[in-house]
Amino acid sequence: MSLFNLKSEVLHGGKISVTFRQMLNSYHKKPPGFF
Repeated sequence: MSLFNLKSEVLHGGKISVTFRQMLNSYHKKPPGFF
């Protein structure tokens, strides 16, 4: 999932807690500078 999708989730107030948790988990597994 891209950052654009993450922003959409935030704006739409979707199941952000679950999505954000998954995003954090995948980011922690990637090297710095992933953004």
